[in-house]
Amino acid sequence: MAHATLSRRMSRLICALALLASPCAWAQPAKPDNPAPPQTSGQAPSENLSDRLNRSGGVIAPPPGVPDIQVAPPDPGPSPMPVIPPPGSPGGDQRIQPK
Repeated sequence: MAHATLSRRMSRLICALALLASPCAWAQPAKPDNPAPPQTSGQAPSENLSDRLNRSGGVIAPPPGVPDIQVAPPDPGPSPMPVIPPPGSPGGDQRIQPK
């Protein structure tokens, strides 16, 4: 008898959770009637990407009209990061002998 009651409670709980979760699926936005066409780079659709990479030496440049997107490296300033020699090497800690 206790098993039947537990089974009924579990089925009611599952039904309640299913009813609570169903409005989430209704809230999804509808798809537009006229989706925007995919953006192209102005290249012919039949052009093979491998051929394009071979022609450009393996570099894909931005399309014409895009401003310069390269960023100069930061100035290291008067004291760049020091190089710490490994122990046992010239300039390093001579007390430590590497294995």
